[in-house]
Amino acid sequence: MVTGAGASPIRTGLMVMLCLVAAPLSAQVAEAALTKLFPQRQSASVFTVRPGVQVEAIYGAPGEACVLTIKGDVSESEVMHIFDLVVPPKSRGAKKGDVVWCAGPCQHLLSYGRVTFATGVMGEYQTSEPAAILVFQDTRCKHAAEEAKRIVLNVRQRPQVTRK
Repeated sequence: MVTGAGASPIRTGLMVMLCLVAAPLSAQVAEAALTKLFPQRQSASVFTVRPGVQVEAIYGAPGEACVLTIKGDVSESEVMHIFDLVVPPKSRGAKKGDVVWCAGPCQHLLSYGRVTFATGVMGEYQTSEPAAILVFQDTRCKHAAEEAKRIVLNVRQRPQVTRK
């Protein structure tokens, strides 16, 4: 579900989740790989990217992350950089879709054979919390995919900065 400041919730979660759990392929990210990328941890499932920005994992099979959320105040390019670090382009599988839809706030959905990525961080004017959701397509991720259905992208405008 996407919500925006001053707007009633817009139900796009169902469409996103249908895309997120459609293909049962193997492509999770190992906890050890996340630890190597982001050595600072706040807990067993929360990795620090930099101060104020975290990657939180929901595990399926032991030691295998099935769902990742990127949290904190990040730019669109930083969200995409984190996605590239965690799931390099060659390991995503074939690209299935690249959709941006707007009904008030906007959301960007990238779908690949092995992972789906959704974000509400768009340009310098819109952000979301969490910043992004990554869901790996794997039959061992059913429980984690169910949990991912409860994640809400709360989309809002960034405060405007006056430039001199």
